[in-house]
Amino acid sequence: MLEMLVNNKALANQTCPNDSAAMPLKEVTFTGGTVGATSIYTPSATYAPANAFHEGSVNGWYSGRNANGNGDLALPWYNFPTAFVPGLVSFRPGQNLCSQTGWCGPTKYQYIGTNDDVCNEFSAWRVLCEDLSGNGFEKRISSKYCLVQDHIREPFKCLGVRVLDSSYTGSYSTVAMNGIRMWNKEI
Repeated sequence: MLEMLVNNKALANQTCPNDSAAMPLKEVTFTGGTVGATSIYTPSATYAPANAFHEGSVNGWYSGRNANGNGDLALPWYNFPTAFVPGLVSFRPGQNLCSQTGWCGPTKYQYIGTNDDVCNEFSAWRVLCEDLSGNGFEKRISSKYCLVQDHIREPFKCLGVRVLDSSYTGSYSTVAMNGIRMWNKEI
């Protein structure tokens, strides 16, 4: 089943062992917490970090600059009101934000978690799973999935996606994302 989830290709390039597929998962909701990101494209609400966590939105989070519109870091996160054991993350490229091949979506990324009192780019993040394949999105409506390794059973309060590279080929680094979804392990 999971073999069809990433652009109809196997998850072989991700660090996700096959035995993780048997772990029951339950989708979590993004309510009662706070959103953050290391960068935004502009202060416009169209590109706000919160848009990355809205499923079905035509808007999304567009990075490329820091919180003041300068720089090139890329890490959106959600600080939940209570910790849970993460099991899976999925996301899509920015739906209407970028017309380049791959829709400026992540090509290399890590799903990360922290329990630091302050959740930001300087927190002590733990890598839960990653995709270092460099593959772009084949369709604008495609999703990428990353399954957390079975041996990781620690609850985390703050979870994010650290983007290491994207399909954007312009003069600065940027990434466009929306529809981030997360599931917790039912242990």
